[in-house]
Amino acid sequence: MAAGTASLVGDIIATNPTTHAPCAATPPVPVAIVTSLQAKVLFGVTPFAVTGSTLTSHTFRVDGDCDPHTVLLGGGLTGAGSTKVTMGGFPANRLTDLADGDGIITGPGAVGKVFIGG
Repeated sequence: MAAGTASLVGDIIATNPTTHAPCAATPPVPVAIVTSLQAKVLFGVTPFAVTGSTLTSHTFRVDGDCDPHTVLLGGGLTGAGSTKVTMGGFPANRLTDLADGDGIITGPGAVGKVFIGG
């Protein structure tokens, strides 16, 4: 993965519409990063997201049914982050990193402020 803008708790996830959109509430509730595995590296008062940060509980389509997608049920986490930058001992997430298995972190992130390599 290339370098990119650092991701924060509160950033929105663009879920895969094939697996998530048919299950969305009306109006859809955004899936967002809600907690980070680290709380020591902050952007102001907001923790940076790292690999394994948790997402808003939501539903996803499995076998034609809408099922809960939470950490306890094997979903709802940010994916692999930087191979070069860690925060609190965890790889830092960036905008466009994977999240929720088949979605991406869209931000807004620390735009124009914190750029993370590799």
